[in-house]
Amino acid sequence: MTVRPNRQPLGERLKEGLDEALRHARGEIELPMTLIEIPAPPPHYGPADVLRVRQQLHMSQSGFAAVLHVSLKTVQSWEQGERNPSHAAARLLQAIEQPELLSDFVRRQRERGQSSRRFSRTSP
Repeated sequence: MTVRPNRQPLGERLKEGLDEALRHARGEIELPMTLIEIPAPPPHYGPADVLRVRQQLHMSQSGFAAVLHVSLKTVQSWEQGERNPSHAAARLLQAIEQPELLSDFVRRQRERGQSSRRFSRTSP
């Protein structure tokens, strides 16, 4: 384990951070923060929805599976109602179906001068 010179032990840094957070919560100090807008969760994609998206792209099940980087069996099980797309897959389906949603989100973040982080943070 490498010990860095001029660096406080972890326990002391944690204590200072917690003390600073408490002082901020009491209104005693102001901390710089970046607030990030988090988009709403993706909609549910049922069998008919997955089929509709695939057909809008004029793709076979195997081609659609290749584009999504999932197995053919996964696409088939979605379309047959045996399984539902995960939240990540649903977001990807939403982006494919409505690409303007993602570009609008990125544009709004840039206009506000915000990064793409998913949380609020304080500057060091």
